Amino acid sequence: MSRRHRFIAVIVLIALWLPLLPSPTAQAANPLTTISLSGLRTRLLYLHETGRKVELDLAVKQLKSRSAFEAKLWRSFLRDWDQALSAQRFSYAAPHGLPRSGHAFVVLGSGNSAELTSRAALAQKALTAYPSSMAVLSGGKATDTKDSEAARLRKKLVAAGIDPSRLLLEEKSSSTVGNAVYSVAVMKAHRISSYTLISDASHLRRARVLFEAAELRDQYGSKKLLELRQLGNVAVPDTEVTNPARCPTASYITSNVASVLQLYDRYVDLCNSPPARAKLTGLSAHPQRKSWPVGSRLDRGRLSATARFDQGKLGVADKVTVTGFKTRSTGTRHITVTYRYRSVTKKARFTISVVRARTKATLQPSATKALRRSTRILLTARFKTATGVRPTGSVKFLLNGEPIKTKNLRKADRGLVRYRFPKLSRLGKNRLTVVYTGNSKVTPVTRTATIRVVRH
Repeated sequence: MSRRHRFIAVIVLIALWLPLLPSPTAQAANPLTTISLSGLRTRLLYLHETGRKVELDLAVKQLKSRSAFEAKLWRSFLRDWDQALSAQRFSYAAPHGLPRSGHAFVVLGSGNSAELTSRAALAQKALTAYPSSMAVLSGGKATDTKDSEAARLRKKLVAAGIDPSRLLLEEKSSSTVGNAVYSVAVMKAHRISSYTLISDASHLRRARVLFEAAELRDQYGSKKLLELRQLGNVAVPDTEVTNPARCPTASYITSNVASVLQLYDRYVDLCNSPPARAKLTGLSAHPQRKSWPVGSRLDRGRLSATARFDQGKLGVADKVTVTGFKTRSTGTRHITVTYRYRSVTKKARFTISVVRARTKATLQPSATKALRRSTRILLTARFKTATGVRPTGSVKFLLNGEPIKTKNLRKADRGLVRYRFPKLSRLGKNRLTVVYTGNSKVTPVTRTATIRVVRH
């Protein structure tokens, strides 16, 4: 091959190779898009357990792009889970106001005979207080026992006078995980729409979360809403339970939730090999209105700020630092919005206009009817702005369009000014007008009150 032909061949190869190179400005693909749905669910558990809130929000947003229905379920579940960990409440008697139909008490079994007896006694009181409620008795049979925990609970309740037709048995479970999964299935089959858990206080926080996890699993599995609500609990006061939950308790609950959702092995693998941290790559921000009246406070509801990560985008208006927002006087303001995630800080800038605050005025005459050449009307005018700036300056009082008095409105007047008009002589309608001329911070405003003048 000649030198000329070799040169042409090299040029052709380069031309074919260059398009394959990544663009220096192209953004890398979101790594969350390559994760399976089960993997994404597992990541949600891990990120919740480790408190990686930003990445948890990014993962939920990625889930929403695949199933808005499931993302909504997860948001509700995670919110209730957080409440259980931080502020779990206990009731030591049947709560007031439970539904009179479609309701059940779920009594959790125990291999401990004393615990089982205490829970049965509490269930008997609750079922007596709510004679239309059913009971789901949950607990399987140990290898060394003749009867299941559910059957033993049933015997105790029947002996205490509870109608056996009100008692539903769940005898498959061997743990709280099973209690939750199988009890939810029993309630669904019997069209129960609400339930209240009964167990020891030390057990109920975990039970609450696992039952809600079982509801979550049923709903995203069937892709249908489950008409089943957890309404409080009835606790055996076995020990004092404090809020928030201790770290070992929270971790144990997470591993149990993973089991309920059939994600335990994936969850363990993820704990052993944690996912990479999200990387902050940019920030954009803009106000939802360009003009702000004098005296405005920063309303983050009118500020849009979006942080860009390698794992997606998040709205962060409630987390940014805003500088330059000064509204004491009119003019243009240059605003800087700053967001920091871990060791990376990003900034965005925009401008706003600060304009005069709109003045609102109300008039209150001492009367709406006056006697000719006899009555003097006292007119009270109140001026205010939505931003709290007090109007100051000249206030003119006019009678039927003719100026008759000018007063100076001071800051100390708090927007209130009064004037007593002369005796009115013109019969019929008379116009009492107030003209506020405004100032550099607030707008002018005019208001008129109509007075009817009559003969003696």
